[in-house]
Amino acid sequence: MTTEVIKSDFRVVAIDETRHWNKDIQEACGTIKTVYLFDKSVQTFCCEITPSYALTPLYYIAENEISDEMHETLQQELPNEVSHFHCSVVDELESESTENDIDFESSESEEYQEHYAEVEEYCNANHLI
Repeated sequence: MTTEVIKSDFRVVAIDETRHWNKDIQEACGTIKTVYLFDKSVQTFCCEITPSYALTPLYYIAENEISDEMHETLQQELPNEVSHFHCSVVDELESESTENDIDFESSESEEYQEHYAEVEEYCNANHLI
């Protein structure tokens, strides 16, 4: 039995989530986007036929110049869990490649998980968006 080798496609995407913030923060920041990391080569099916990507939140970006305190407020609210978005929605958005791709057999493997964590750390240190 031969196992299929898959090439990862790690990408970051910024999704406008301004509507989830209170009016005071919206007025100070303007548009607020959450930057997420995902692997375009890995799709998940969340109890439905439509495939989704698992997006890991990295950081927020604001349209306006904001104070250090406001920046800290945004970052403290960053969720710790992965979010799932339909592939068709994410594919319509502009995304940036991290250029840290690997070959893997399973996204559940320890090697893949370790590499994903390294790419996440890289993206947090080197904002691509």
